[in-house]
Amino acid sequence: MSLIEDAFKEFVSNITIILPVIIITIIGYLIEIFLLHFVPSFSLISNFIIGLTIMYSASASLGDYLFRKLDAFLDYLGYSTVSGLILGLFLLVFSILRIGILELLLDALALTFAVLLLPSIYKGKMDVGNTIDWISRSIGQDFISFLVLYILCLFSFYPVIDILTIPVSAILAYLMRFRI
Repeated sequence: MSLIEDAFKEFVSNITIILPVIIITIIGYLIEIFLLHFVPSFSLISNFIIGLTIMYSASASLGDYLFRKLDAFLDYLGYSTVSGLILGLFLLVFSILRIGILELLLDALALTFAVLLLPSIYKGKMDVGNTIDWISRSIGQDFISFLVLYILCLFSFYPVIDILTIPVSAILAYLMRFRI
């Protein structure tokens, strides 16, 4: 059985992990709406809000999947915040470049690597160098899983669909990290 099938089966059997994603996404949208009306340079800040919202959602999904507690990700909130801010920085840089559809593709690639770092955070193996080395090896060993993860991350930038794609991508990244 492939990692992709396992990830979808795990997601379906733990469908309640979409609850934190829904809550975090709604809070993220409300913050964006509030800031849109009161902050003149909102477009610069919005990239960081999107990055934080997505990483908090992925972290909460993975925490709920691993520990069966909705608040498990609070223990990893600092790491999730740093990951979200770094993702937001990449989103900001890519939006400043204004490179059309390539911007979305690069955003999804940045998100893919950020999601692949999450399992290392949760398992206490925060060596970024080894994780990046593992990512390059795993792409060679199971490119299809990486491609599916990339496509899931691509769809994570679209409202409503993100409620499903973020948890599945977090589970798939976890399975990839500890089975490859």
